[in-house]
Amino acid sequence: MASLGPIQLILALVVLVCAGLMGRTYYRFAKRRRQIKQALANIALVSLADLRSLALEASRIADERLNLRLRVDDDLEETAGMLDTLLLTADAEQSLSSPDFPLYFALPIGAFIGEALRFHSPAEWSSLSEYGPVLSVRSGTSTTQFYPLHSALMHRLQGKEGELKAEILKIVASQLPKRQSNPQSGQSPQEFAGQS
Repeated sequence: MASLGPIQLILALVVLVCAGLMGRTYYRFAKRRRQIKQALANIALVSLADLRSLALEASRIADERLNLRLRVDDDLEETAGMLDTLLLTADAEQSLSSPDFPLYFALPIGAFIGEALRFHSPAEWSSLSEYGPVLSVRSGTSTTQFYPLHSALMHRLQGKEGELKAEILKIVASQLPKRQSNPQSGQSPQEFAGQS
């Protein structure tokens, strides 16, 4: 058997390193794809009854782990901007995940977005769909459908700075004035947090 020269040895090493890197990259993409499928399946399973506790969890975790104040009665534009930025960093994913559900953050953050929209506009959770709970926002004679849990996940995965904030503000643009609570929600911020 002929021995390999230095050039063939270098080429063989380059091929092996490239194959290893390609395999590792493929494994990471396949793993992320499985995580996304899991998150989408779990979002679709969230019940309307779970949304309030998920939103409160987002508020609690933001306080405890991220040193951020998230309250449904805070200025919506400010809150939307903070969530938009938070979801584009790894902080939300790292603070609100578990080894068996790495993209869990989409549930509490999305529920919080929906509850904040309910507080600031005539919006109600209306049904479930393959994209999770649907928030129906009334404007005159029309109704806008918004999927906050799905939107939180998609913003983390492929969003650009300012997109989520713009989407949230567009939904309430023709609604009630800033910082006025939704009379249909029937709760004050204290009642929402269970501090009657």
